[in-house]
Amino acid sequence: MNMKELTALNTSRRNFMAGVGAIAASQGIPSAQAASPIIDQSRFASQERLWSDVKTMVSYGLRYPGTANHLRYCAFINQRLRDAGLIVEQLERHSLDVWEPRKWSIVSASGKAIRVAATNRESSSTGPDGVTAPLKYCGTAKGTVFGAALDPSSFPHIDIPADVKGKIALIEVEIEPLPFGRMFEGQVAAVVDRSHAGGMPAVQPMATAWNNTESRLPATLEEDLRKAGAEGVIYAWANIVDDDGQGQIRRNGTAALPSLWVAMSGARALRALEASGEPVTLTIEAHVTPAVHTATTVATLPGMSDETILVWTHTDGMNAIQENGSIAVVNLMKYFAGIPKEQRKRTITCVLSEGHLALNHTPDIWWATQRPDIMAKAVASISMEHMGCREWLGHPEANTFTPTDKPDVSWAFTFAPEDKPNYLAKIMEQALGESTLARTVVTSNSPFSFCPGLHPWTLAKVPSIGYISTPSYFLAEAPDGHISKLCPALYHEQVLTMARAIRLLDAAPRAMLREA
Repeated sequence: MNMKELTALNTSRRNFMAGVGAIAASQGIPSAQAASPIIDQSRFASQERLWSDVKTMVSYGLRYPGTANHLRYCAFINQRLRDAGLIVEQLERHSLDVWEPRKWSIVSASGKAIRVAATNRESSSTGPDGVTAPLKYCGTAKGTVFGAALDPSSFPHIDIPADVKGKIALIEVEIEPLPFGRMFEGQVAAVVDRSHAGGMPAVQPMATAWNNTESRLPATLEEDLRKAGAEGVIYAWANIVDDDGQGQIRRNGTAALPSLWVAMSGARALRALEASGEPVTLTIEAHVTPAVHTATTVATLPGMSDETILVWTHTDGMNAIQENGSIAVVNLMKYFAGIPKEQRKRTITCVLSEGHLALNHTPDIWWATQRPDIMAKAVASISMEHMGCREWLGHPEANTFTPTDKPDVSWAFTFAPEDKPNYLAKIMEQALGESTLARTVVTSNSPFSFCPGLHPWTLAKVPSIGYISTPSYFLAEAPDGHISKLCPALYHEQVLTMARAIRLLDAAPRAMLREA
């Protein structure tokens, strides 16, 4: 197959797979059109092996970036990559302030404890005695994280009342379901949902706590409240059930005021206390360690050329979901390292960011400024996050949080140059060909893609795939790390899907990916 023939390939599945198959056959790779195209499952990590690794990750506890637990986990991951035969480098930096909460509570003057749902990362501390003051309701923010793009007039406005001085501000947040149908209209390339027959929901079934409505609040809100004389601020999810809101990491805290979050029952209790004028004591104590040493991991498996497939995930997290993509990467690289080099057309470079949950200190894409050579050689990138997740939904009328007996919707966001067919969407559709458990939506060049691993496309127009699931609990702490909400079989299947996608990217002609 010559270059003229390659560039003439059209968007049809048949011609696409014929092109991939021809290249694969020339390298001794099994045909991508076969029932089991390119992954030898007899040599791939078993479901039991993968799940054992996920449990090991959870055993490290909370792994927020820069903490002792996280540093130990990074050492574990790096050693596993070295053991697989990869060249492991560390891009070191000293820019992370580690904020670790030690004590938090809300108690009424009469001694009633209000259930706290979550701490607010980088909140100001109160000291051991807390701050005691009456509450002052300041308004309700409504919407979705994508509301501004869909409706620029929808930004909430919070009027700071004059009589907030000497009081603790109470701000309610009502989260609306994401309108998937409007967000992805005309951009869905495929929906793989063989065992559930549900397809892509037009609207997210229920509002979820990850939907960052608070990110749409004015950036100066807490500073403005402080200037107005407020003693603290409590954010209250008015329509998030208690068990859904519990442990959710929030990243909108500031040094201006001490702050905490409550969920639905706490919101009701605090509104009643505000109406009665009964004071509450808000306590939040945290330890801050400045300028902690951290490092981004770059691990390379050389291929027959320096054309590179970039694989991205991160290592920090607080549960079994964040970030089990790092366990997937370790096992994927062990598999690919076992394939003779002459059967691997391209180099695979894995970037594992360490500070995804502290982006104000450690931006995900920092590595690209240190290693522009990786981006220059990349013909495609693929990222993976939050695999194996079951769907759980909240029911505000009963204040319950229960499973639906379905996998959570997974998203395969794909991006390619606008002047050529999006072959990556076809690659993902093919990679999903053997899936029986997943509910996966493949999109093409969608402006609403919410996968952080798509940075290479944003920066350098490297054709990119971002694979992610965002269940309600993916940012929540829990005693068991929410591992009981995951499905080992689904996790194994999704890691296999990533293996097929990487193998297809390796076999694809360059003309289908990135131009020279």
